[in-house]
This record gives sequence, structure tokens and C-alpha cells, in this order.
Amino acid sequence: MATLVGGIAVLRPRILGPRLLGFGLSFAAGAMVYIALVEILAKSTQGFYDTYAHAQQAAGAATAAFFAGLALMALLGRIIPHPEDEAMAGLPDSVPQAQLRRVGVFAAMAIIAHNIPEGMVTFFAALAEPAQGLPLVLAIALHNIPEGLAIAIPVYFATHRRRDALLLCLIAALAEPLGAVLGYLILQPWLSPFVFAILFGVIAGVMVYLALLELLPAAQKLASPRELAGGLIGGMAVIATSLVLMRPA
Repeated sequence: MATLVGGIAVLRPRILGPRLLGFGLSFAAGAMVYIALVEILAKSTQGFYDTYAHAQQAAGAATAAFFAGLALMALLGRIIPHPEDEAMAGLPDSVPQAQLRRVGVFAAMAIIAHNIPEGMVTFFAALAEPAQGLPLVLAIALHNIPEGLAIAIPVYFATHRRRDALLLCLIAALAEPLGAVLGYLILQPWLSPFVFAILFGVIAGVMVYLALLELLPAAQKLASPRELAGGLIGGMAVIATSLVLMRPA
């Protein structure tokens, strides 16, 4: 739904501006970094305590899982580059329509590939602890809004058909629940506290990678340093508030 929210912007294309998009990207990055490092990585360390006798071993295992998540996303990024920032740059009318259409379609294909592991991330976090799932969903949703923009804007400016732009957004969005189903079918026989500890560490690495190496570079091209900092702090504040409110009394 968040991907479609981003795509709905094509209904009012005049309200879009690079500064607003840049702020939104940095906001999503702040939310993802905060929840990854403050909450999810801590869950990974806590999970490893049940397996290892010493706290240092548990922390080391969680750290290894975290950097494994970073490495996996770096490998995926080399195989399938994420064109979100290029799609945002496709706003000017001077860009040929055929090129804009290719950018939009390629953005959708790349985002589908990235959304499948994101669906797994959300599913396993909520499966292990339902209260953990809601703030994670919020962080992922904030990240998905600019993805909808990245798909819909170039397709709309190329075809001037809002239906085509929104349909492509919907197809890309469905990759998230598909990832959840695939993740469960593949890993369900091996689920255990130890496996969840590994998954939490990998999840934290995936989210930090998305924030630092995809969202922030794109935001830096669109917003001023002050707006970038404001978005980061705002995203962290929203997630921090949601985590505090969801703590048991």
C-alpha cells in the first residue's frame, strides 16, 4: 500500500518537487537505521544468548550476522542496481519519453527484486515477535513510498497514462508479500531461536545498507544538508516514539 501511496503522486504531479522527495528519502533512511541498530540488532544479540555461554560470543555472532546482511545486499546491488535516484532525476520534460519509459520499467523490475527480501525481513521479524513487526512495517513503508514515486513518475511522464503507472506500482508492491510467502516456505522447517537470531542480525544489516547506500545518496542529490539532517532526525524520532509507546506498561 505504501508503494501505491508513492505512485498516487502521479495524480497530482505538480506538487512534486526534488526537495520534498529528498526529505522523504532521508526520513525513511533515519527510520530504518534507528530501528535496525537500536531494536533489531539487539534482538539478534539476545537470541544468541540462548546458544552461547558467553556474552562476547553472542555479541560476536550477532555482529557477524549483521555484516553478512550488508554483504548480501552489496552483492545484490552489484547484480541488480537500484535505479531509484536515476528515476527521480527523470522528472524534467527534456528527457525523451522512450528513455523515461525504460527507466520506469527497469525501476519496477529492480524494486521487485529488492522487495522480495524486504518481505522476508518483515515477515520473520513479526513472526518472531508480533510487537516487533509494527515499527518495522512503518520503517519499510516509509522506504516504499519513494519506490512508488521512482516507478510511477517516469512511466507517467512517458505515457501520460496514470493507470499504467499505478499498475506497475501494484505489481512491484506485490513482491513484498510474495517474499514473505517464499521465505516461510523455504525456511519454515528450520525455524528456531538460533535461526531467528541469525535472521535478526541479517535483517539489521539489510536495513542499514538500504538506508546508507541507496536512500541517502539519492536524498543528497535532491535536498540541502539541513533538510537531509531534518529528515534523518525526524525519521528516527518517529520510530523511537513508536517503540516507546509499544513497550509494555
